[in-house]
Amino acid sequence: MVIEALATCRPDVLESTADQILARLKELGAKRVTRASLLSDAEKLRDQIKQQRQIARLEGTTIREVLPDAPVSDKATIPSGWNLTTDGIDQIGGRMPIVSAPVLVVGRQDDIESNAVSLEIAWLEEGVWRHLILARENIASSQAITRVLSAVGVPVTSNNARTLVSFLSEYEAANLAHIPRKSVSHQLGWQETNGVVGFLLGTVFIRAQAQTSEVVFQGGDEGDNQIAKGFHVRGDLDKWLRAIKRLRSKPSARLVLYAGFASPLLHIVNAPNFCLDIAGQTTTGKTTMLRVVASIFGDPDDRNPESPLKSWDSTPVFRERAPAVLNSLPLILDDTKLANKSEDVAMTVYSIAGGRGRGRGSVRGVASTPTWRNMLITSGEQPLTSFSNDGGTRARVLSLWGSPFGATDAVTGNSVRQLNRLIVENYGHAGMAFVTYLVNNQDLWGDWRATYDRHTRTYQTRAGENQVAARMAPMMAAIHLAAELAHAALEMPWKYADPILPVWDELTRNSLDANRPLAALRYVKDYANANQDKFFGRRSINSQPHDGWVGRWDSDSNILGRRGRPTTWIGFFPSRLEQLLRDGEFEAEAILRAWDDNGWLVKSRDRNGARRKIRARLGGESVWLTAISREAWDQAE
Repeated sequence: MVIEALATCRPDVLESTADQILARLKELGAKRVTRASLLSDAEKLRDQIKQQRQIARLEGTTIREVLPDAPVSDKATIPSGWNLTTDGIDQIGGRMPIVSAPVLVVGRQDDIESNAVSLEIAWLEEGVWRHLILARENIASSQAITRVLSAVGVPVTSNNARTLVSFLSEYEAANLAHIPRKSVSHQLGWQETNGVVGFLLGTVFIRAQAQTSEVVFQGGDEGDNQIAKGFHVRGDLDKWLRAIKRLRSKPSARLVLYAGFASPLLHIVNAPNFCLDIAGQTTTGKTTMLRVVASIFGDPDDRNPESPLKSWDSTPVFRERAPAVLNSLPLILDDTKLANKSEDVAMTVYSIAGGRGRGRGSVRGVASTPTWRNMLITSGEQPLTSFSNDGGTRARVLSLWGSPFGATDAVTGNSVRQLNRLIVENYGHAGMAFVTYLVNNQDLWGDWRATYDRHTRTYQTRAGENQVAARMAPMMAAIHLAAELAHAALEMPWKYADPILPVWDELTRNSLDANRPLAALRYVKDYANANQDKFFGRRSINSQPHDGWVGRWDSDSNILGRRGRPTTWIGFFPSRLEQLLRDGEFEAEAILRAWDDNGWLVKSRDRNGARRKIRARLGGESVWLTAISREAWDQAE
């Protein structure tokens, strides 16, 4: 009570009052009390009262009251115990150094893939509010906040970093309900957050009308943001539809157009990733057709670095990163001859088909591996399948040969030029309408999956014994369903018709190249036909060639083999056959296993019943041979 009385005294009567109090205390027997201690305690209490009054005065003060143009909610308040002005931040009554500029948390972003939290920081610099998005952990320690924010101009040093860390922590806690919160994704395409399914098309999040959740795109770097910026609209949908009317009598062009709509469907119907290839001579309209596909979702002008139409003249890292960013949108690459190496093309096809990026380490362990559900649409002077010897990858490629516009005469050329001009001026609307239709009809997704399965079975049946064509059936079914839904979502300028049947022969003819076991058998047969004199039984004289026999090939099926039975095979020394396959860039072990699985190899059984190679005689010598059945040999064509 004595100190409180002194603390509330006017300065002009403080010392006389202290003398009176001290005299009275001594009368009461106090011995250790001095005038100096009384005045010191009173001064301390006076400061505390002053601070409490200042805190009480600022309690509930909104940011906008002291910083009218601050980019915050009207309800955001200054946290208790802090002073905030245009001159900066300081703690009331504290001893921590001042931060000489106001710094605020103006937004929060929750990554829907990793659940990581990022914060948007704003600070006042020369009368202008600057913004930066950074991981939340970067404002949680003095060392991190100094390193990150000082680099962009925030007046934070090792001396006042602790002040800023404390202020931002208390500010965020006090204003948690008033800080705008968004879900962010590093990928375009399908998103799911809080049970809401939507589609991120560039910077636009398409969701059902009754839903309110929002997802925004945040690229890992500026290159990712550049990809996203290419997906926007310009011009008019009706003009785009009138432009593509030029494709109505062009089956190959219509197929490619419908394929452009297929990528968003792969997730819905659980279809595999695949590639569509337009191959042929130059100046046949291949690039124009890719521009048409790009115009479905965004800017088709490949001179614009933000266009979805990219070139093969790019790095392998880009061709791996781009599909991950696109996610449910097609990767469109023009002109395979611009790739640095054929291996780059093969690796991109393999990567797209696999739908998964390369595993990588990180500073803390193993980095997350990006995945995607989309397709590659590309062009070149040679088929995409010619760049890879991997049969599984080749079976994920649909290939068309020649001009997608049919004729290459002057009339067609003029039509193609007009098409180019119109789609560069009108684009993006079709993709927006198509995706909106998919989002708003989620109750039909089950029916679409059933339709997709039905189309797949139809094309598998049509493929018959062509195993590779049967494996391509899911890809054809995805394009078929995309065509049906494109006509449902848009007023396409022609009547709907099956998009696959008119080009079935072209697609399946090209699919034969993907049948690696059959291609290898044809390769071996071509070699044998050209080198018949290297086979015992075909050489006009009985002397062995200078480089040795390749195998045994009797002149016809009536020549008797061992024990008087007709030979039903053509035999190769195993090492010579394996080397021959490797020379043709085939995987010898995999091919021989496939031949055996197909029943194309003839084998004998030993006394234990195990299947072995054929034991045969070459002149007076008994040898082991890998034997191909005459039936498979004769039917190789």
